[in-house]
Amino acid sequence: MRYLMLYFCKMSFKAGDLVKFIDEAGIGEVVALEGEYIRVRSEEGFDELYTPQELLLHKTFEVDRTEQKDVTRKAHKTPRLAPKSEYLEQDLHISALVDFTGGMTNYDMLQRQLWAARNAVERARKGGIKKVILIHGVGEGILRHELYKLLDELERINYYDADFARYGQGATEVVLL
Repeated sequence: MRYLMLYFCKMSFKAGDLVKFIDEAGIGEVVALEGEYIRVRSEEGFDELYTPQELLLHKTFEVDRTEQKDVTRKAHKTPRLAPKSEYLEQDLHISALVDFTGGMTNYDMLQRQLWAARNAVERARKGGIKKVILIHGVGEGILRHELYKLLDELERINYYDADFARYGQGATEVVLL
């Protein structure tokens, strides 16, 4: 097995490692070492080449005991459940999904938004939630059009415009059958 070494910080990568990107949000998995480059598969399933300087090794640590401290929490970017778990609401605006869009093409952003929509429907189905609100905004309608194509492919669902009084024309309600 080949290892690539960063001498200034003694970091090595090997196939199977989880890595974070320096200039973009998210994590990926090292799939191959190719000369001076590292091939990484992103969470969305895309393979790209990176230099070692563009990556950080993503390590997880096991902790036996922790103390709770007063911490100001960031607004979370995961789907929010209504108080009674009647429905799941997922904001598909790219700024709600990733912290940094630098280096992402419009296609990359659209794929990330569609992945979030599919993931929200799957999470609702697994959690026994029967309704998902997908907030896509109005804009030029590209996301909405692609979202409808995605929803047409899914089984055992109905979808339609969400409550106009609450969301305007910028949301779609998905009912799981």
